[in-house]
Amino acid sequence: MTYGSEMRKWRKAKNMTQMDLGRILGITGRTIQNIENERTQSPYKIRTLFANLQKRHAQEPIKL
Repeated sequence: MTYGSEMRKWRKAKNMTQMDLGRILGITGRTIQNIENERTQSPYKIRTLFANLQKRHAQEPIKL
């Protein structure tokens, strides 16, 4: 599984839009779209923020 598809799978499991996830990570929904579709590499900072988000919200819902 690629990083982008992992991000998409997690985001959809949490019933989030690309804009929602982008807002949480401090980037645009378009950037999330590009990462998920493997059009761009995810910067290390975004990967770190996303990994922390996954850990914090492994079982609990995310409040937007």
